[in-house]
Amino acid sequence: MSQSQSTENNGKEVQGITRISVQGFKSLYNECSIEIRPLTILAGANSSGKSSIMQPLLLMKQTLEATYDPGALLLNGPNVGFTLFEQFLPSFAGTISTDIFSAELEISCKKSIKIQFQKQLSKEIEINKTIYQENKATLTVFAGMNRSDVLSLLHQRYVDRELGQIFLKGTGEMVDKLEWSIVRERCFLNIDCKSIGYTEVGGEKVEVPVTLYDSRSGTSLFESHIRKLIHVPGLRSKPERTYPTTAVGAEFTGIFENYVASVINYWQQKKDEQLIELGKFLERLGLTWKIIAIRVNDVQIELRVGRLPNS
Repeated sequence: MSQSQSTENNGKEVQGITRISVQGFKSLYNECSIEIRPLTILAGANSSGKSSIMQPLLLMKQTLEATYDPGALLLNGPNVGFTLFEQFLPSFAGTISTDIFSAELEISCKKSIKIQFQKQLSKEIEINKTIYQENKATLTVFAGMNRSDVLSLLHQRYVDRELGQIFLKGTGEMVDKLEWSIVRERCFLNIDCKSIGYTEVGGEKVEVPVTLYDSRSGTSLFESHIRKLIHVPGLRSKPERTYPTTAVGAEFTGIFENYVASVINYWQQKKDEQLIELGKFLERLGLTWKIIAIRVNDVQIELRVGRLPNS
């Protein structure tokens, strides 16, 4: 796979998720990466890894969108359904070859996050470690980090600044008063590092709390992009006479099928040109040339289509 570039041939900067890497998931024993561009098509034979490269992302999506905290991963949800962690671990001759899998996301060819999941002896799925790549720095967060580990992380965070040398030496008041906490938040492992600094108030030095590094500022960006994914399953249920009324916004929780009627109704109300484009695409597919939404009541929307040819 060729190295990602920050711009396309037309000079426009690539936005959103630009690379997905997966290792230890189903058919992908070794790490496999794909670049994501405005149009990316995955094609291949059965068991060639098409679903294996995408399903970890869908697992994270349904974990973040759950109405309760399901732990590090929600295995059985609206986007992907598993009942055992072992069901998606690689196996050879019927024997599971690893108990760890990892998923890595890259945003706009600049920042990346790699999350390693493992099933513990307690039968719970845990985040083994999280690796952040930002501004050429590699920041690794894992449960049970000691002072030396945290100082190493902060040195990497501030390697090009004077603070970096302070954390490298490991001495000084800022180091002595260093505090940190590591918390799992859904499918992310976050670290919050604090210490003290000084400011002048009325000519006197006053001690003030200082946040040295809070990884939530990074994970919130990745969470936002994962939540904005639109999942259209390959296998869909039979057409209904009416569809539920839903909100139309930047995020579509669960599968997109539930939102189709409301999106069409929204375009219809706004007289959006995308509705005309939708009709053209459906006609090109030989399905219909026009589709309209009729609001039946406050909770149901009916979709009606025109016949072919135009009638």
